[in-house]
Amino acid sequence: MTNNLESTPQLHSVIESPDGEIQYCKPISINKNNPYINTPLDNSNNTQVECDGNIIYIPTNVIHNAVRLQRKAIFVRFFCLLDFIINIFISFTTYYTSFFSIFISIISITGYYSTFTYNKRGLIYYLIYQYLLTIYKIVYIIFYILAAYNIRSIYLNNTDITLSFSIDNTILLSLFLLTQIYITYFIQQFYNLLPKISVENQQSIYLIV
Repeated sequence: MTNNLESTPQLHSVIESPDGEIQYCKPISINKNNPYINTPLDNSNNTQVECDGNIIYIPTNVIHNAVRLQRKAIFVRFFCLLDFIINIFISFTTYYTSFFSIFISIISITGYYSTFTYNKRGLIYYLIYQYLLTIYKIVYIIFYILAAYNIRSIYLNNTDITLSFSIDNTILLSLFLLTQIYITYFIQQFYNLLPKISVENQQSIYLIV
C-alpha cells in the first residue's frame, strides 16, 4: 500500500475535546515505529502527518489511537524503568543475590524497550507480571484484614519484630493496592491500543515530499 503525497502538505495534530470530538490544528508528528502508520489507506478519508522527517498519509480514523498510543507509551516506560531500577537495587543490596529480582528486572527492561518498538510479545510478559503483582497485593490485604479480627499483633520468626494491625496500616495497604490496580489497568489500556498485527510483520513505507 503506497501513501499518496502532495507537494505542499498541510499537517495537522489531534486535539480531543471533553465530549470526545477530534479536532486538528498544529502539525503532528508520528513515531516511525508507531504501528498505525502501516494501516491501509482509506480511499475517502486520509490525513497527512509527519513521520521521521517525511510526510505520509494515514487514515483519519486511526490518528486518535496513534496519538494515544504514543502518549501512553511515555508513562508505561516510566513504570517499566522504575520497576527495573528498584529490582536491580534489591538484587545488589540483599545479603545474597535475589534471582527473583534479577528475573523481574529482565522482564521490566524488556517491557521498557517494547514501548519503543510497540512489540506486543515483549510487553505481554510485563503485563502478566503486573497482574500477578496485583493478585498478590489483593490476597495480602485480605489476609491482613482477616487476621486483624483475630489478633492485634503477631511476632515474626520469633524475633522482636512486631507486625501491628491498625487502621493506618490498612489504609496504607489499600492505597498501595489501588495504585497497583491503576498501573495494571493503564498498561492494559496501552496493550489494547496496539494493533493485532505486530509492527515487525508489517511493511513500513516512508515517502518524502
